[in-house]
Amino acid sequence: MLRHIFLLAGAAATLCASAATIDCTPGNAEALLGTAVGDKSLTLTGSADANDLLFIGSKMSALTDLDLSGLTIVASNGPKGNFPAATIPAGAFAGSGITTLALPEGVVVGDCAFAGTAITTLVLPAKATLGTGSFSACPSLTSVTIGASTTIGDHAFASCKALKNVNLGGATVIADYAFAACEALATVEGTQSLTAIGADAFNGCDDLTSFTFGPALKTIGDGAFRHSGIETADLKNTAVTSLGEWAFADCRALTGVEFPASCTVLGKGVFFDCPQLALISIPGNCEAIPAYAFKDDSSILNLPIADNVRTIGEYSLKGIGTAKLILPSSLDSIGSNAMEDVTVLNRIDASRLEAVPALGDDVWAGVEQSGVVVDVDSALVDDFKNATQWQDFTINPVNIVSVITTPDETASLRGAFTADRLLVESTVAVTELSVYDLSGMLLLHQTPDSCSIAVPADNFSNIIIVNCRLDGGATATLKLAR
Repeated sequence: MLRHIFLLAGAAATLCASAATIDCTPGNAEALLGTAVGDKSLTLTGSADANDLLFIGSKMSALTDLDLSGLTIVASNGPKGNFPAATIPAGAFAGSGITTLALPEGVVVGDCAFAGTAITTLVLPAKATLGTGSFSACPSLTSVTIGASTTIGDHAFASCKALKNVNLGGATVIADYAFAACEALATVEGTQSLTAIGADAFNGCDDLTSFTFGPALKTIGDGAFRHSGIETADLKNTAVTSLGEWAFADCRALTGVEFPASCTVLGKGVFFDCPQLALISIPGNCEAIPAYAFKDDSSILNLPIADNVRTIGEYSLKGIGTAKLILPSSLDSIGSNAMEDVTVLNRIDASRLEAVPALGDDVWAGVEQSGVVVDVDSALVDDFKNATQWQDFTINPVNIVSVITTPDETASLRGAFTADRLLVESTVAVTELSVYDLSGMLLLHQTPDSCSIAVPADNFSNIIIVNCRLDGGATATLKLAR
């Protein structure tokens, strides 16, 4: 009986010994820990240096719970290197079995310091700095809460395959590849203060279907959301000036994008291979549709192109699903294979152009040009008919008539007759359209609420009056002749 009591008492002592609280002094962790190096739980207070942390990381192989929140980390110099204050050395705990972790405010977490550890839930303190790959490839990490004023380094949480929820805590910058290949990441909160999202920051985040783009956001880097599950990108209330190359490429579920007026640059392949993308227009201040921008986006049935656009890049519109393209008056050139395999195309409105744009090679490859009508200003008919790659289209001359009266000087209204239709376009949405003959008889009345209107014109007289009520209440009038 006494033997059993002794064994139980010994077991209790072992359990108590599995947790240690050490009030440390710099360079003395090894001596102070003694036999506690086999403990599973360690709370370190007082002060320590990098050598102490390196010793713990390498010798306490059974450690699962580490609390450094009350510790001051001082600078150190020695055979293992020179380490600044408040810094956990690079790779110090990489690959360890630590499952819970508490860190002091203002800590600098060195490169790969906790990479590949068994951490499950992470709450970071304020003013921390996360080095490259500091918590990357942690296979059991499911939740991260980032403290205020924390700096997120490159690859900080990359390849954390189980990570589902992140709260950015008001961070302003997400560095390159910070959450790349976090396949299970579904929720990202605390995005309102973001000014920049780095290259490939969320590349490969398959389960990330939504993201709130805040008003401070200015840049989205190359490949930032590539191959993610994002469904819409509402940027209209941001300060975004540019989207990086391939920023939203391979987003198979993306259906719509809205841009702010501040956006002037779209990167190469920005929406490459987004087969469900349907709702989008080119930002008004962009001068170029870059190469591969909308390649194989077969759901795009209508692509309004702003009048500032001067170039349409190679393969940029390949395979889109639009039946009609309206070319802007500013257009100078169209790149090689830009409109390859736009097989449903049946009309190109080139009536705004003042000259035939330069073309690259095989611009219309795969398009049955004989079945496509190209509307051009009557003064340019011969130029188009004689220009390489335009001869096989059906060239249709149109007479463009400018606005006669408009109380709203900001409204630009234009109209034209094609062979069978009346086209009316405005920079302000037309909410009411009325067509009269010269005797005043009403021929047509519609409420389109659109900036671009096409109506059958077979029964119209050769001279008509078009009266438009515009969004906001202003009116504008056109007089058109066939």
